[in-house]
Amino acid sequence: MLTRGSRHHDRQALRDELDRLRAELWVGGDESGAWAEITTVRDSVPEVVALLAELLREPAFPAAELEILRRERIAQWQSMRSDPEARAQLALAQQLEPWPADDPRAHLTPDEAIARLRRVRRSDLVRLHRELWGSGDLQLVAVGDVDPEALRAVVVERLDGWVAPRAPERLPQRFHEVGGGEPLRIDTPDKELAVVLMGQTLRLRQDDPDYPALVLANHLLGGASDSRLLERLRQQDGFSYSAGSRLEVSALDAAGTLVAAAQCAPENASAVRGAMDEEIGRLLREGVGEQELAAGKASLRASFETWLTSDGAVADRQLEELSVGRTLVVVQRLYEAIDEVSADQLVEVLARHVAADRFVVVIAGDLGRAGLAAAP
Repeated sequence: MLTRGSRHHDRQALRDELDRLRAELWVGGDESGAWAEITTVRDSVPEVVALLAELLREPAFPAAELEILRRERIAQWQSMRSDPEARAQLALAQQLEPWPADDPRAHLTPDEAIARLRRVRRSDLVRLHRELWGSGDLQLVAVGDVDPEALRAVVVERLDGWVAPRAPERLPQRFHEVGGGEPLRIDTPDKELAVVLMGQTLRLRQDDPDYPALVLANHLLGGASDSRLLERLRQQDGFSYSAGSRLEVSALDAAGTLVAAAQCAPENASAVRGAMDEEIGRLLREGVGEQELAAGKASLRASFETWLTSDGAVADRQLEELSVGRTLVVVQRLYEAIDEVSADQLVEVLARHVAADRFVVVIAGDLGRAGLAAAP
């Protein structure tokens, strides 16, 4: 949607110019802010950054492009109506983060999102850009073969003094005391895939002393290639196509989530949910042995070292840390702290933050084949 106001007004013209510069450009955003990512060669950096600055400061917002983008986004939301994974993820997010519908952090249904998309007008985009966009809190990260002075010069020349009339206001995350109860069942008839999700909220920040142990516990449960969930559901039982878990904890607010997920045939959904219950319960009750603990630490360390070889991954993480006033030093310290976690400490931390009866369970798929009834 960000096409240039002074010259090119269509996507193809922008693509042609990026091709000439041997560059790729992605621009996006959400309720927390906007971002842009550039991949290019050393000699093109100043010109590509100047192009990006023009796009950001002087967007044309052509009406024809708005309609193209609107149709694309509506089609994406429409496809989610019958997608078991999308439906399950949305239902779980709504349960774990129950923001009111008028809050920017609310998790919208496809119908709600489509209705809002249909109401957007070009004048709305122009007004929001005029009121909210600026470089006042800009964070810039460059990784790879780049001339720092040339980059700094073009950024200052093109973006210095561009200040939004309204100062940015951070939308904090919040811990929601939710969990337990009967599973939420979502019917997506005639779909070959079913999804089982189990999630609970956590009350801690990334600087909490317990955070490194939770990162390690999540890796052992569902983050590693030989995690407990994957070994049980795919290798041992043969029920699941894929399984894993994810841990998300805020750097600024005492709020986070732990989510376990699995995909399976609908007729195996109940068995998969039972096996996930068992593996999570066993981890909470028994913890891990020294051999599994050491292997998990080694696996995490290897993934960290691999991550360091990717310029894009390093740039993304550095930008994330800068946005909360930190540097990549905190990442190194996190992995050092993980190396010091003991088996006893892992059990103690899990007991403080994770409870089997607090998990929200969502099952989405062809409930007829699964032998389940939809939730009322």
